[in-house]
Amino acid sequence: MLRSDRNVIEDYMRGANGRATLPEMKRGKFFMDSADLAASEVDGALVGGFLGIPIFRKASLVNGIFEYYDDAGNLLLTNA
Repeated sequence: MLRSDRNVIEDYMRGANGRATLPEMKRGKFFMDSADLAASEVDGALVGGFLGIPIFRKASLVNGIFEYYDDAGNLLLTNA
């Protein structure tokens, strides 16, 4: 995972639409895709993390789009 891929999540989470600190976030996991991930990682692979939250590749997403799910599988946040 490239730093620029992770920055998509970080910029959104720290911006006006997101949350600035970890205590404000429910625990869960991120799913995202990018051109770099498509070339180097299989669908479902752990590709990185953000503030201790794992990021997995999800091939069905458009490049640069992420989804954040809680542990129960409910969609909490997306930049789509």
